[in-house]
Amino acid sequence: DASPATQLASRPEPVFYLPDLLAADEAQAPPRRSSSIRTDDPAYVIFTSGSTGAPKGVAVGHGALASFVHAAVEYYSVGRGDRFLQFASLTFDVSLKEIFIPLAAGGTIVVRPEHMTDSAVVFAEECRALRLSYICIGTAFFHEVISAEWPTGLDLGPEVRFVDIGGEATNPAAVRR
Repeated sequence: DASPATQLASRPEPVFYLPDLLAADEAQAPPRRSSSIRTDDPAYVIFTSGSTGAPKGVAVGHGALASFVHAAVEYYSVGRGDRFLQFASLTFDVSLKEIFIPLAAGGTIVVRPEHMTDSAVVFAEECRALRLSYICIGTAFFHEVISAEWPTGLDLGPEVRFVDIGGEATNPAAVRR
């Protein structure tokens, strides 16, 4: 069994190995303090317009985030070999799912190459090349991908186990395709 560093070095995408980054900064790091984070302490703030149309920040607690991530890891059966596409903008709450679920299970976060959304064909080619197991995309882009001409059928790669679609209502006929 190869070491994690060896496994990471053999991957085609840029990889940042957290223990190496931490070790490099250890000499410059301030002294560590004991943590007293409570489950209701804010983990992040999401902004929503709600029913008023005016932006409103809503704090999500550490306990809620941890519970969601734990349940999602179990539901999706995420493990070390899984590769999650980090597709969403970091300002969109879906990015939390794309980042924290694989991190919690030892999986890999694959940052979307900029050109991946150039066309449905490029998207499918990149999904296969990146050996993704989990893809989360917005409904509008899903409809674009599914409605493209696929002479031999849409193929996102043999490793794909989940395609998570969200953001707005999905056309049921498109999902059945």
